Amino acid sequence: MIHTEIFFDPQTHTDRGIAFDTVINGIYNALLDGEKSFGISSNIIACFLRHLSQESAIETLESILKHQDKITGVGLDSSEAGNPPEVQICLSISETSRIKNSSSRRRRRASTKYY
Repeated sequence: MIHTEIFFDPQTHTDRGIAFDTVINGIYNALLDGEKSFGISSNIIACFLRHLSQESAIETLESILKHQDKITGVGLDSSEAGNPPEVQICLSISETSRIKNSSSRRRRRASTKYY
């Protein structure tokens, strides 16, 4: 193996009282160790849990934006039954602007963009 993309569900951990920073830093540091020891490159993809509220997803997104230097992208996870993708993360224009404005000072060096 020369490359891996790790999908993880932050809400699974934060709902149990584990800080987002603890989770992402643990995963990130382990992947750095893997690269150093074995030459395996990696990317981290954070997933929103479909069965949780939109508010929970927005809170998670705000945490993700603080770690744009570690997280490559976002996705959806968990059961789609009763939770179709088109209603998962429907941010209003004002919410999107607020999140984008609060993260404008934390742009990552790579070209990945988060919306």
